[in-house]
Amino acid sequence: MTKIKIRPPRVNVNMDGKVGFWKQIGMIIIGTTISLALTVVVSKMTENRQRVKDRRLTSMMVISAIRDYVQGLEDLYEVTARTDSVAQWLLNHPVEDLELLPEEELQGLLDEGSDLYVISYDDTYEKIFSTSIDTWKNLRSYTFIDNVGMCFASMRSTTNRWNQWGDEIAQLKANIRAHPDDYPGTSFASKCLRNNEARIMLGNIHRQRCWLHYRLERFRYDNLKNMAIMDITEQELLDFITDRETPVDVGVEEPDWNYDITPIASDSLTTFRDIDSRLELYKLEIGNRRI
Repeated sequence: MTKIKIRPPRVNVNMDGKVGFWKQIGMIIIGTTISLALTVVVSKMTENRQRVKDRRLTSMMVISAIRDYVQGLEDLYEVTARTDSVAQWLLNHPVEDLELLPEEELQGLLDEGSDLYVISYDDTYEKIFSTSIDTWKNLRSYTFIDNVGMCFASMRSTTNRWNQWGDEIAQLKANIRAHPDDYPGTSFASKCLRNNEARIMLGNIHRQRCWLHYRLERFRYDNLKNMAIMDITEQELLDFITDRETPVDVGVEEPDWNYDITPIASDSLTTFRDIDSRLELYKLEIGNRRI
């Protein structure tokens, strides 16, 4: 009788379990990697957007500061127009004829002819811009950094030159007042008008104003270049300036600038009653002595 061998089927349970386990591990690794990659990408995109915002904010702060300075020069150029005219009028008349005018009137013309306004320069933005390496790194434009640095240096030198020139005029007038006998003329005004150095300074008012006009036009040109480098439009800059100048509501009224109209408190005068009494006694004593 033939023997039949029956073999049971092999079931590879352990192998199937290992394959499923490694598949799960692989999916976890892939998922984690994708998640980390997405996190890094999103974080980088957010950081880049913030850098762009910071870059444009810094640029507009600097550009608006230069524009404010230019506006100050333009205002100065306008208000010194009459100063220039008066100076030229004084120089185009013989001193002998001018001395026929009343002394106060001639003095007023001379003061107006040499009354120069001081240029103010706030270097706050320059210090922030010049001392922050992080700001330079974020701007990422050496052309912009160089151009702005040149503008700030020129703003400082322009301020110093104009104010120094005004100080020289003031010093000369102070010397004439302190030593009137050293200068010919019947009055202070005529002494100034007869002094060659003073006449040269009066004549230089026109030249200085022409130089001032050149400087403000140069600053305006360089600032337009700054805007072009950083791709900032005129409207963007105006919106930034408007937003910066928008008043902030603090819940109370702004203090009145006309502070000198504050009345004197009547109670404060009672402090001087003792002194008033003694003054009255002194007056009586002096009166009795005269009698």
